[in-house]
Amino acid sequence: MRRARKWAELKELSEAQLIAEHDNLVKDGHVVVGINYYLEEIRHRRQSRVAANMESATKTIRWLTIVITGLTVINAAAAIVNLVH
Repeated sequence: MRRARKWAELKELSEAQLIAEHDNLVKDGHVVVGINYYLEEIRHRRQSRVAANMESATKTIRWLTIVITGLTVINAAAAIVNLVH
């Protein structure tokens, strides 16, 4: 049986390398998983969805800010024109 990797070694691996190592260990029958294995996968997927939703919300807020800023400039220009006349 293979020893566990040190943290520094894990950090150096690419995601593709980690997936390949995981799949090889499972294929060879060297891995026994408990409920936390599945709970962590569920948590990861939920976090990924939340991150995608936050990115979408951030883009929407950015565009709303641009539109509101433009309308504020137009409103200020109209107020100045109204005061001059």
